[in-house]
Amino acid sequence: MQRIADKCASLLVPIALIIAVITGFATKDIVRAVTVLVVFCPCALVLATPTAIMAAIGQATKHGVIVKSGEALEKMGHIDTIAFDKTGTLTYGRLEASDIISFHKAGNDTELLSLVASAEAKSEHPLGKAVVVCAKEKNV
Repeated sequence: MQRIADKCASLLVPIALIIAVITGFATKDIVRAVTVLVVFCPCALVLATPTAIMAAIGQATKHGVIVKSGEALEKMGHIDTIAFDKTGTLTYGRLEASDIISFHKAGNDTELLSLVASAEAKSEHPLGKAVVVCAKEKNV
């Protein structure tokens, strides 16, 4: 939609300029020529589409649906089949740590979890919160 609006606006501007110039020469009144430019201004057309798309993405986010882009949002209108995974992230809507694997030979998993959880303790990131919850559950 945004590309269509941009194409329409790119055609509308030259047409508006030509009509304004013709109006100015025909009436010899600059006010009428400027009025034509104001009336034909494509600003609303160019600004309305991205604003509507961003508002839709914002509303979807409030309801827990994350949309990647306006193009993805537009393509969703043509979807007739949706497949979900069975990991539980879509079902429960919360992340959780399943395994702790340390690649350092000298350290163990408990030390790693302790270090990572202490670094993520004040984090607002969902992955950081999941690590902290895992550490609390394991009394680390």
